[in-house]
Amino acid sequence: MTSSHTKSPTLPRTAMSKAAIAAGAALLFSACTINDTWNVSPAVAPVPPGSELLSFEAPGLAPQSVLRAEYKDNYQEEEYALFRGAGGAQAEVISVEASSYGYGAQGGDKHVLEFDKTTRDTLEMWNLAKTGKFAYGAESFAYKGKLPYYLLPFDRKDTGQSCFGFHAEFNNDPHDSRGRYDNHMFGYYCAPQGTKLSKDDMIAAIDHLDIAGVTKRAPAVVMERKFQQLTNNPQLVAAVKRGEPAGTAGTDVFPLDIVRIYSDRLGGASSDQN
Repeated sequence: MTSSHTKSPTLPRTAMSKAAIAAGAALLFSACTINDTWNVSPAVAPVPPGSELLSFEAPGLAPQSVLRAEYKDNYQEEEYALFRGAGGAQAEVISVEASSYGYGAQGGDKHVLEFDKTTRDTLEMWNLAKTGKFAYGAESFAYKGKLPYYLLPFDRKDTGQSCFGFHAEFNNDPHDSRGRYDNHMFGYYCAPQGTKLSKDDMIAAIDHLDIAGVTKRAPAVVMERKFQQLTNNPQLVAAVKRGEPAGTAGTDVFPLDIVRIYSDRLGGASSDQN
């Protein structure tokens, strides 16, 4: 059984209504002189040392990530991190946040994340799962730790490692008529070979996954960092999509395009950011 949270129907990629476009254009005209974050074009770049958001201190994992990338545009911020360690231990995590710098029909924070996925769905997005190496047995279960998680145990057929996938959605937007969220985080963890993870072990591991500024105190360098244009790095994009080495990690869905604009003035209607 996969996670039991309610799924929403997938929205078509439609343009905003004429009223929303007109309002957005008016806001753009007025904001150009007061908001220098307006023209943040989509880009993927390395995370500056000390500015990392994601950390994972599960057994076997090295404290430093093997590969890490961040993504920003006017509407969303994302971070991808790959961790490896002794005995083949490995974890991958993606955090996505609907940025408060985006605009809607009335300006300000009028957008949420549209992510219609169960925990198993998120696992199937990783390159490692696409090779048919994941064997599911036990049922998924909910755990409310630092964040409200769904955890799904599985084993790796090729290495015999004990693993689990996880997904958390949080910061529900009370003004969105469909009750969607501003934050999603998902990923998986595989313990060192020879280690069998119990349910309690999985809970203990996920309790050591953190987002700076959300589940643990953020250092000053993170809190003071400006929301600004990144320089796109095509080589890094390719590395995340193919995995390092190819096929052993990574996902071709990064960066995710899941932000949706809504408007109270328009009765809660929504569209994608295009």
